[in-house]
Amino acid sequence: MQKLKITHYNFRAIEWTAVLEAVWIPALLWVMALIIPTLVGIPGIICLTPLGWLSSIRIGRHAAELLKETNHTSQTLSLGIAGALYGLIQGVLFVIVYTYAPTAYPEDKPLKLIVNLVMFLLSISASAFLANWAGKLRKRQLESKNAELYFRHLY
Repeated sequence: MQKLKITHYNFRAIEWTAVLEAVWIPALLWVMALIIPTLVGIPGIICLTPLGWLSSIRIGRHAAELLKETNHTSQTLSLGIAGALYGLIQGVLFVIVYTYAPTAYPEDKPLKLIVNLVMFLLSISASAFLANWAGKLRKRQLESKNAELYFRHLY
């Protein structure tokens, strides 16, 4: 019988400056892109939230360029947390706008609760996945460029 191995992550190894620097500008733009039309009277703009998840790709690429840590686990955690933080912001905005948006059918309260929960969880998980995936690809690209430059220098 095999024992279950429990892995402990060192959360101090997360590069919070890289995470926050990669997230704050896209998050600010997303907040402005949703709040301004909603205040003007167009709450349907919230339906663009799945499109906003694609911004996590840019966040992951930017965070990968800022990361200095070479440890694979801390890179994965930092990239995932950057995406999850952005997804959390998107999810909270979705819940706020969708909850207070006027509806034609007041009896849809249970449906609103389910939609809020699903979109909140999907925003966090999709953004974390996309940022991690794009960040890993960018790290691999940067490492191959460094290797190419190193070998080009030798010849």
